Amino acid sequence: MKEIIKDKLKEVMQIDNKILSEAMKLEIEQSVIDIVEGKKSLRHAFKIPHELMQAYYARGNALFKAGQYAKAAEVFNSLHQIDPPNAVFSFALAATYFHQKDYEKACANFIIAKEADKNDPEAPFYLYNCLLKLDRPLIALNALLEVLDRASRDVKFSHIYEKAKLEYDYLVQNSIDWILKQQN
Repeated sequence: MKEIIKDKLKEVMQIDNKILSEAMKLEIEQSVIDIVEGKKSLRHAFKIPHELMQAYYARGNALFKAGQYAKAAEVFNSLHQIDPPNAVFSFALAATYFHQKDYEKACANFIIAKEADKNDPEAPFYLYNCLLKLDRPLIALNALLEVLDRASRDVKFSHIYEKAKLEYDYLVQNSIDWILKQQN
């Protein structure tokens, strides 16, 4: 795979040798290899400034707040592709799908967000909500347990903990009812 990419890069860069210096060609080649091998995100490999990413995020956020969820999803998806480890971009993308009632895609992106930031309880809390919408209360219960664990570690999340605890008590009772209903 690495050799195929190198060959394609050489082919493209030989189109006009006057445009790029040899050092620049080598730097581009190494950046692409780092991306393909998973060593760097696009953002880090091509040194995209944080300020540019934040400006684009602000654009997506404005679209989201205006209720233009599909357009906001395009922006957040681009940001996620450029910088996959950034939990904020995955969370924002998931939120757009949630508001569009595309709960499967929302779940997938909330999972990515919760794995990218293992301390924040918000992504698993929204994942819990998506799973309830998809009528998967037992899996939702697992997400809620994760919320309780994460929220209990930091006092700034006490409001989420309290809300999650109420949801947990309610869900445990309804899960029993759901299981009994499924058996009939």
